[in-house]
Amino acid sequence: MVDAVPTASFASASNSRKNDLFIAYAFEDIEFVKKLDTAIRGLGRNPWIDLEDLPYSMARTQAEEWQYIEEGINEADVFVFVISPDSLASESDLAELQFAAQCQKPIIPVVCRAVEEATVPEWLQDRDAWILIDLANPQDPFEPLAARVTHVHIYERLRTRASEWEKSGRDVNFLLYKSDLESVKEWVENNTALKLQLTPLQAEYYQASVAAEIRHLLPRRPDVFVSYSRRDKAFVENLCRDLKRNNVNLWVDWENIPVASPWREELKEGIKNSDNFLFIMSSESVGSKYCRDEIGQAAEHKKRVITIVLRRDYDRRQVHEAVKERNWLYFDNYRSFDALLPNLLDVIKKDEKYVKAHTNLLLQAIEWDEQKRNEEFLLRGSKLRDAIAWLAQGDDAEKEPKPTQLQREFVQASKKNRNRMRLVRWLAGGLATVGIVGSFLVTEIKTTSEIKALVNSLERSKNSTR
Repeated sequence: MVDAVPTASFASASNSRKNDLFIAYAFEDIEFVKKLDTAIRGLGRNPWIDLEDLPYSMARTQAEEWQYIEEGINEADVFVFVISPDSLASESDLAELQFAAQCQKPIIPVVCRAVEEATVPEWLQDRDAWILIDLANPQDPFEPLAARVTHVHIYERLRTRASEWEKSGRDVNFLLYKSDLESVKEWVENNTALKLQLTPLQAEYYQASVAAEIRHLLPRRPDVFVSYSRRDKAFVENLCRDLKRNNVNLWVDWENIPVASPWREELKEGIKNSDNFLFIMSSESVGSKYCRDEIGQAAEHKKRVITIVLRRDYDRRQVHEAVKERNWLYFDNYRSFDALLPNLLDVIKKDEKYVKAHTNLLLQAIEWDEQKRNEEFLLRGSKLRDAIAWLAQGDDAEKEPKPTQLQREFVQASKKNRNRMRLVRWLAGGLATVGIVGSFLVTEIKTTSEIKALVNSLERSKNSTR
């Protein structure tokens, strides 16, 4: 970062909670950094860069600015230092570098412009660790540069997740699954050429994840997705600790953000798979673009939204319309977490069977829709009867969450398919018992598929006469 940057160049606060990388640079290298930032984001990473993450303020003091920078470095997995004569001459850039070292953040040196070795801090002079841009690359030289930075980031995140898995007693919920495991597999294949050796624990963690996939093990589905501003992280950490002690399974970014696959996609999956959406309300979270996006995704799937009002300093005009006051819990009405927790658990557990059925039916409906509404993915038998009964409950004004339009279409298509199959079976049975229905039917309609075709033809004729 520069010693003095024009205030007007800063965007409004994004309030992202978890950063993949913090990028420190000199203002003279801004064009280089913009291209690097774009290339890294193109690979699904979330960098902290002052142009986007330092809140706009005409009256911000240096101390306040440094507080944001400290938070950005603390929340990042790795620290990228853009090396140039200007960054090595900048007191603020060197202060950020020193702070990252004190926080024991992995440091990735990226060379923007040639420098004298004597100007580089001694502990950063290992040129084998430097990442250089290949300006002779006929394609975009920033793509391979971003790929190498991202490669180191994945290594560090894999190391962190392996450590969390070990601390949890090797709980299967901490393993890699689905797209994240596939992304790590690809990374491991490429890792040999890039010479980052897995630690024994990383290797065990990876092999355990592969073994779990072979045995078709899956993590427990989340009861609650937690949406919050990083400014409120201390509160959220305490809250999550207490919820876990009460056997509530959570999706929270510091545990569930993926190692290698794009985090935004995994975040969407987390919301989709969770039974409830818990929003920690404060002025920061209400004004956060990331939180608004998360609430919007929850609203799209008609998730039950539960709100804890942490502070009443927010602007009501900015509150997302999907955040309903009927499930608001005001933290300042309680004297402690212990007083708040029973009420929160009551809301989470209310109509638990109905809410979990909402998630089950939602996931099935989404799969049917993604498979181009193939009839093989429709509901049948007791599952269809349960879905019809669930929809009837959903029409009750007091029930929450409400069915989505996709769920209704899914059940309606399943009912239509059931009725059609009943007609097919009736026709087939009739042909078998009567024996003769006219020479044409006897000779031409011999298989179930032919009967289905006849039924479809009758349905089309019926529809065309309406």
